[in-house]
Amino acid sequence: MPVAAFFLGRKWRWEEAYRFSSARCLAAFCGSQLVETAVAGLDRAIQARGKKAAYNWAKDPIRPEMVDAEAIVAAVKAGRLDKRLVSHLRDSTRIACLVLSHLVLPDQAVSFFVWAARQDGFKHDITSANQLLETLVRCGRSMDAYGIFKQRFSRMFKPNAFTYTVLVRGLCDAGRIDEACEVFNEMQGRGGIEAKTAIYSVLLNGLLRSGKLDDAFSYYQMMQETCQPDSSTYSTMIYELSRQGRLDHATKVAQEMVDKDKIPDMPCLGVALEILCRCGRVSDAWKLLRMMKEKHFKPDAVPHTYVLRKFCEAGRLDEALKGFEEMTGNEKCEPDFVTYSVIVDGLCSAQRLDDAWKFMEKMVAKGRMPDVRTFRSLVESHSKPRLVEDRGKLEDGKRAKPTATMYTLLLYGLLRKGRAGEAMELYQQVLSGSTRPSFLTYWVIIDGLGKAGRGLEADEVFSDMIRGDVSPQTVTYNALISGLCRVGRVERALELFREMPQRECRPDAATYGALLDGICKAERADDAVTLLREASESGVEIDVAVHEAVVAMLKSTGRVSKENVTARMETRE
Repeated sequence: MPVAAFFLGRKWRWEEAYRFSSARCLAAFCGSQLVETAVAGLDRAIQARGKKAAYNWAKDPIRPEMVDAEAIVAAVKAGRLDKRLVSHLRDSTRIACLVLSHLVLPDQAVSFFVWAARQDGFKHDITSANQLLETLVRCGRSMDAYGIFKQRFSRMFKPNAFTYTVLVRGLCDAGRIDEACEVFNEMQGRGGIEAKTAIYSVLLNGLLRSGKLDDAFSYYQMMQETCQPDSSTYSTMIYELSRQGRLDHATKVAQEMVDKDKIPDMPCLGVALEILCRCGRVSDAWKLLRMMKEKHFKPDAVPHTYVLRKFCEAGRLDEALKGFEEMTGNEKCEPDFVTYSVIVDGLCSAQRLDDAWKFMEKMVAKGRMPDVRTFRSLVESHSKPRLVEDRGKLEDGKRAKPTATMYTLLLYGLLRKGRAGEAMELYQQVLSGSTRPSFLTYWVIIDGLGKAGRGLEADEVFSDMIRGDVSPQTVTYNALISGLCRVGRVERALELFREMPQRECRPDAATYGALLDGICKAERADDAVTLLREASESGVEIDVAVHEAVVAMLKSTGRVSKENVTARMETRE
């Protein structure tokens, strides 16, 4: 488009050129130091505007002011300001502001401002003066802006709130905090100009970053008398006060923020939550997360889990459980493995062991695998002497009624220590007794046997699970398929994989990963290709390492050439 405009312009077909982008065309001329050509062309285009109503300026993305401004900017950059350009200022400080905002060199901005001031029929006002100051600040010439203001603009124009905000921001960025405070105090003493939230926020940010914390807190208290801090102000205050060790002041600001239903920005969220929880206002911390969601901010599971942990540590389990339920079903902050573990630990600490066990089962059913620490919490909650005593009574044939929870913990401990034989003996005692194994009991022993290289025994336990009318979950199939593939029973693993949909279990990435690992070791190329296709059709994303293993197997068996392997990998990347 700019090229078309350029060549049409060179042929003086300005009406057609303007349809494309007259501003860019004029800029091209001025950039080539063809300023006279640009000015003459602009005059012709302006005449064409009146004759061509069809141009529909109200909807045109390039306004007439922008055309004039871009042409003048190009002339300034080329160092060819011409008196004939004055007519295109059209006695408008708006065009002057557009020119100043597009200039990136401060000397050029000052030169244009002085040049425009000398032209007949044009007069600067506070708007164009503010734009010059902002341009200087943007270009890192804050002290020059401050000098011009002190020496000339403060007498030539009537400064407004924006004037002082620009100067304070520039001085703070330059590290000249004393001068920034001086400018702010001058504004306060001038009268007729009310300090707004914007200038307070800029000044507070500068004071905090320079370490003048007492001054910052004084201005913060002054601010509350005239205007309300916004979320940015609160975030800056909390973050900087905390970072520099002034937790007493940071706590006060955080409490005021929540009381006034304000929310911090995302980088400050963690600090605000920590401060609120530290001073015992855990409910306010949760309220803050809820407010952020209501205002379309979506913190993930990490800050939610942190607050839930603080509820548990304070012994407020019911509130923790209520918060957990709020997270459930929320895609952005769906409880993860750590969240479940925090709740289990809290319930164990409160000796609510039945609830902890239910959470453990729910955790596994959701595919969140418990780790050693989570099981240890349950083990330690059931006193160790009692566990040993119960097991001893079982072996001696004495009367004892350990629960499924106790059995599961014992089985987990034995399997983890590599004592699979003893675990199977205990499992047989469970089956012959009156205690009914739970879903988690079956999962623990199937997973443990599979990892111990005893996949066939794990398959027998799975059959017991089905006969016992305990519904398997995807995680159960994953553990069993992995154990069978570990001992080379790929055919049985594939059979189990095919029956999963019949039991309403949906294969996930872990299912495909375990099965493809066994298939690759068995070099069953056709099955590997079929599974990859099924995973893709089901929307399951295969792990990169598994994909590479499949491609390597296909290559080694001659199913794909080296070129095809490379192409596949490049496509995946």
